[in-house]
Amino acid sequence: MAGNTINIGFGNIALTNRIIAIISPESAPIKRVIQDTREKGKLIDATYGRKTRAVIITDCGYVILSAIQPDTMAQRFDNNKVEVCNMDNGLLVVISGPSGAGKGTICKRLREETNNLNISVSATTRKPRDGETEGESYFFTDEEEFKKKINNSEFLEYANVYGNYYGTPKKEVFRQLEEGNDVILEIDIQGALQVKKNYPEGVFIFILPPSLKELRNRIEERGTDSKEVILRRMKCAYDELNYVFKYDYVILNDEVEAAVKKIQCIITAEKNRVIRKREIINKVKEV
Repeated sequence: MAGNTINIGFGNIALTNRIIAIISPESAPIKRVIQDTREKGKLIDATYGRKTRAVIITDCGYVILSAIQPDTMAQRFDNNKVEVCNMDNGLLVVISGPSGAGKGTICKRLREETNNLNISVSATTRKPRDGETEGESYFFTDEEEFKKKINNSEFLEYANVYGNYYGTPKKEVFRQLEEGNDVILEIDIQGALQVKKNYPEGVFIFILPPSLKELRNRIEERGTDSKEVILRRMKCAYDELNYVFKYDYVILNDEVEAAVKKIQCIITAEKNRVIRKREIINKVKEV
């Protein structure tokens, strides 16, 4: 294939020299363009059922719908280099849920019981807690350095949670994926929604506690938070439940081993989706 290419989502690529514009789909004129192109049989839907976030206009009359934001796609034109999402790469699994839902325990068990699965190490501006190790628990940094990395677009996502910054270093995650390892991001909902916007090829899983009463019991049993902090966490937990439907899967964590097995099944199923098996399919078709 001649010319430079750009990843438009889910392993699909387009020639950069045939793209005229990448536009948000919200305006009425663009909606009419989409409809007219569909009627002419020149509309290509590359969203795989996800929300259309960008409309790609080409110089040959075809229009492509993508699940990637226009500004994210624009970054992929960096010096005419290609940021390709190879479907032979590892799987990015994003796990979120209220504080106390058991995300950390589940992720630890997943890593112990699943081959070629790594947990991404986040950066944070909060102070280390007892037993935490630099580079294993977190990459600890100060606020000034963290903001420099934000300005340099070095994070896949970042958020300010309870007064501290947390972020996922982009370079390390992509390195792991390119080596064929699956990567788990255990991050808050703010961060997960950023990742979904910038990397819709990921798999997004929400962990539910058995009940809010059980959630409060778990937080109190930690013995690390004051009553005021517990009340704040419970309010946040209630609000966070409204975001469940932004995720692909939901897991009720009433028993850790069962929750781990369900997530392992999700990973297996996702890795066997047709869009990730194109090379195998094409080999089978060869005469």
